Amino acid sequence: MIPFRLPFTGATHIELDGVLFTFLHRVYKHYAKGEFPLDDNLMRHTVVEATLPLTKKKSDNMIREMRKKSTTSDDITSEKFDHQLNVLNDYCQVLLVMHNLYNIEYLSLNKIVGIPEYMIYKEEEKPKLLGPFFIKNNEYLTKIHQKKFTAAELENSIQNYNTFKNHPLHMHIIYGRRGEKANREEDFNQAIIYFQTSMEIYVQHFIVECYRLMKWKPEHKIENLEKKKEFSKHVDHHFIRLFDDLNLKNADLLVDMVKRYKETSFQYRNNIVHEGMHYSRYEASHTKQLSADIFNLLLHDIRKAPSNAFTEYFTHLYNSAEVDIADLKKRHDVII
Repeated sequence: MIPFRLPFTGATHIELDGVLFTFLHRVYKHYAKGEFPLDDNLMRHTVVEATLPLTKKKSDNMIREMRKKSTTSDDITSEKFDHQLNVLNDYCQVLLVMHNLYNIEYLSLNKIVGIPEYMIYKEEEKPKLLGPFFIKNNEYLTKIHQKKFTAAELENSIQNYNTFKNHPLHMHIIYGRRGEKANREEDFNQAIIYFQTSMEIYVQHFIVECYRLMKWKPEHKIENLEKKKEFSKHVDHHFIRLFDDLNLKNADLLVDMVKRYKETSFQYRNNIVHEGMHYSRYEASHTKQLSADIFNLLLHDIRKAPSNAFTEYFTHLYNSAEVDIADLKKRHDVII
């Protein structure tokens, strides 16, 4: 079930890119009817059935994998589902353009209503395998949705309201959390964009405050850096050069990690925004992990660096515990 209605009459069957789609309709009374004024007291959804042929080998492989771990999606079992969803998304975008259907939105996995079901069968035979196709991370999101604050947690959130609002990197932190949420919802493009926004805020704040507190640049040049949103230039001409200036122990590794980020994650974001490309779990997870490793290693090195006005300022921005730096370095052996 998808969270909007496609404008078909009755049951409609179409074939696109080797996938047979059947579109059905469901109408429900709005759950808030009678409690709040509503423009429409009914909720309208379209149910989509997507069918595509499998070779015997592919069918046997999927049945074997689904029986081993049938409660989560992964690269093997979700391959065909992802293809069907991609074709459906492409068709919805065509309808959006041709008929101005502004109720249509891009379907990430978490926007599907309820839990999809799968069925593997031979023509005119009983299904060989069927059941719910649980999307990864749904259980986690359900637990979060059901969470209730303790009195201490509520009091803590109130006490920290102004502290957080006034934190110099609060938007960096917010976009990082948004990226994590989108990644858990398997909205991978949005996750990459949020992670990159978080990185841009962080890099600009780092170089501006470093120059200002260390008095390494005149104020008018610092103000120009604040105004210009040029991530690539900020990284190449300022950010990575400051690692040596601050005498950071792992400066070379940090430079390699940041350059790798520019070549991959930063490029993913540009391809999404400028070319409309779509990326998978791998690219989103890579972006999340690499950006987190850069932040953690940089904070670790600044805490160990010779004390100065900037290192004292920067270390007081964070009260997080040290991460396992040895484990972090192992992840980046390939670029050391």
